[in-house]
Amino acid sequence: MSTEKSDIGVVLGRCFDITLQGQSGTGFTWCLSGMSKCLALVGKQVVPIHPGLPGGAVREIFTFAGIEAEHGKLHFRLIRPWKPLDIADSRQFQVDVVVVRTSESDELEASMGSSRFVSGMGKMNHTHPNIPYGF
Repeated sequence: MSTEKSDIGVVLGRCFDITLQGQSGTGFTWCLSGMSKCLALVGKQVVPIHPGLPGGAVREIFTFAGIEAEHGKLHFRLIRPWKPLDIADSRQFQVDVVVVRTSESDELEASMGSSRFVSGMGKMNHTHPNIPYGF
């Protein structure tokens, strides 16, 4: 079993992804086996690297958010769900959640992407808002 360590800097309240490569059809999948309290799991998705190729390589994408400013860790294990103690591989990530001060307009622009608000009774363009879920 090998362990890989990586350092990640995260802004408080923002989402980030951890992507691990897997192989569909083997029965093995990456699972989150440990997480510090300064982080929250927002979601997981599995995306084939070569769509249409059964049993091919996949990307397992875990999405997290930094919810407290402190140092944290994420631990993952590559297992078969029916044999959780049979660990094929593991990964560990050091996560540093930091507070970054921004203005309200910066926060609004980041959450809405290219859409803009107009104050008062003005028109609001919200045809394709890009609002991160989880916060």
